[in-house]
Amino acid sequence: MVSKVGVSAVTVVGLLLPAFSQQSRRGEIAFEPYSLVTYDGQSQPAELGRLSVPENRRNGSSRFIQIAFVRLKSSAQQAGAPIVYLSGGPGVPASGMARVPVYNKLFNKLRQVADVILLDQRGSGMSSPNLDDCPTDGKFAADAFANEKRFVHALAHAAGTCSWYWRSKGVDVTGYNTEESADDVEDLRQALGVPRISLLGHSYGTELGFAVIRRHGQELEHAVLASVEGPGDHGTMPTVLDIQLEKISRLAAGKEAPDLTLLFRQDAETMDKEPVVITITRQTTKKPLTLRVGGVALRFIVERMLTNGRQVENLPALLQSVNQGNDSLLQRQVENLFNDFDAGITLMGRTMDCSAATPPDRLPQTESEARTSLFGGVIRIDMQPVVCKEALGTFTLGPEYFAPLFSRVPTLFISGTLDADTPPMKAERMRWGFPWSTHIVVENGFHETLPAEDVQALILDFFKGKDVSDRHVRFETPHFLSVDAAKRQSGPQH
Repeated sequence: MVSKVGVSAVTVVGLLLPAFSQQSRRGEIAFEPYSLVTYDGQSQPAELGRLSVPENRRNGSSRFIQIAFVRLKSSAQQAGAPIVYLSGGPGVPASGMARVPVYNKLFNKLRQVADVILLDQRGSGMSSPNLDDCPTDGKFAADAFANEKRFVHALAHAAGTCSWYWRSKGVDVTGYNTEESADDVEDLRQALGVPRISLLGHSYGTELGFAVIRRHGQELEHAVLASVEGPGDHGTMPTVLDIQLEKISRLAAGKEAPDLTLLFRQDAETMDKEPVVITITRQTTKKPLTLRVGGVALRFIVERMLTNGRQVENLPALLQSVNQGNDSLLQRQVENLFNDFDAGITLMGRTMDCSAATPPDRLPQTESEARTSLFGGVIRIDMQPVVCKEALGTFTLGPEYFAPLFSRVPTLFISGTLDADTPPMKAERMRWGFPWSTHIVVENGFHETLPAEDVQALILDFFKGKDVSDRHVRFETPHFLSVDAAKRQSGPQH
């Protein structure tokens, strides 16, 4: 599920934009002055653009929607091809990421080379309609975390409620898929009147980038793809998570931490047999709510922590405290997780993922690994057929979307050695079809590497046309908190 943290402000703006209109024409583009204000209060002049595109190009009578983007004009005397930033999630708007100071710093560096286009992909941010907010009945099941079956049922209910709401508003849910977004990028290039553009994609933005390359590669100058996931490759294989847990366990061993793999196995199996009872504060009502929390919730929480460089420092403390019968740290994780789901889903994020779910030829391996993995069936639990097909009713992209890709676009791939979500092997699998490419693997890098100074310098030099193949980037080894330190960092319980 796409996190809504940091997106709410741009969501409000998006809801205030003029509604999508049947009277619009494809390719209509308009600009107005825009002040980009970062979260630390800095302001810079920019342009806000809106582009009309068909909601569903497969439907000849489709209405039009608006794609919004922020343009940062280049400071170069002879600017190169505009750089279009494709954000991750899916569902995190690029205009929102530009408000984060470290990302804003990257985008301003890239202005030395070309205009920077911060694209709010269809259904997100300041684009209209904005599908980020779904009505919530505040009834995400209190027993959702008791076991896997109830978790899937609760997810399907949330997805179905959200899909019904937007369909009742006239939204063609099947139009919100990666191929349509890729064609939006090409429509934007044409509307800007430029012969070529370049791409900078992160996470899901790399999957969208591959779709742009496949469908419109002849109009691309360069591409930088960080935290790479190929078509339909946005699910972490179970054994990758098992290995990641072992890697983190070995890194934490220097802090005299016990075997995390053993702890995790014991904790999850104990909670499978007897779910723990945890009381949280439900944000929709501001009232206490008692939950029964089984092993499925712990597996889901640990999966998310293993792929997040900012959360992994708390993992040893979490597993140790649960093993000792102390649920204080687990309570905080469960409360955040429950309220995240209870607030409603991001429809655009779900339709983008579900329309390009794991292709049939990869399912047998995933299912086989899940049977022996410590994480079992929680891998992409929100993309099961009962969620994607029955609840959302998404359109499934055809086999050409998943076919091998060959491209002559000069491309820089960036991965992290500790990124269990998009490990370096995913980039290498795609890189086989990119003969003019370089792959930089950041030592100790997790999923988010773009904020780092060295990585930003690498990207800037690549867009300047420099050879970066001999670069080496290393982050500090992650540190891990004790149980007491993790409790102090989390603050007092509600």
